[in-house]
Amino acid sequence: MIVQATHTNLSNIAACHRKAFPTTLSSKLGEALTVKMLSWYLNSSKRFLFYLSENNECVGYCGGMISDGTQIHGSASSMIQHSFSNVVSALIIRPWLWVHPELVSRYRLIMKNIYFKATGYNKPQAERAKLPIKPHTGLVVIGVDPQYQGRGYGTVLLQEFERITREKGIYKMMLTVMSDNFQAIKAYEKNGWTMHEVKVKSTSMVKYL
Repeated sequence: MIVQATHTNLSNIAACHRKAFPTTLSSKLGEALTVKMLSWYLNSSKRFLFYLSENNECVGYCGGMISDGTQIHGSASSMIQHSFSNVVSALIIRPWLWVHPELVSRYRLIMKNIYFKATGYNKPQAERAKLPIKPHTGLVVIGVDPQYQGRGYGTVLLQEFERITREKGIYKMMLTVMSDNFQAIKAYEKNGWTMHEVKVKSTSMVKYL
């Protein structure tokens, strides 16, 4: 059963996230930080989060956002801004995570967001680009509890993501995946997604409805 996320079930989704991605920085920083990051999806009408429930447990989840040029930051920077103080607090009590590969790879992004915090930078994307931006939905995160993988739940989540996209009157979807995550890329292609731009570390994919 697909359930739209609320603040009351974020802990359930966070538990699923930490099972699906146990080695990621957000999981290592603890449940409270994961819940805070997930709450980012609930504080704007341009974002959405839902999960797949089985026996009242979250067995898979998916989150996305509408990109139409009105947002100040992209998903990564916006989520960092939303969770900034919580991330700093979590890192203070877990200093060994300062050398976590995911954090190291984001040092430049973190410094940029410290600048945003200090300067109150708040120009929407469209204003910065000086060009009209055609709206699309961006798939920010998707995960399935390892115990429930191989049952087609990922496809169910992608289908719900498509349904929400259509419901919002948008007919283009995009996502970014690590270029060496061949299993995920194959799964997206199976569900009708195609390569948009391939880089050394990341690959963007697109699907038109």
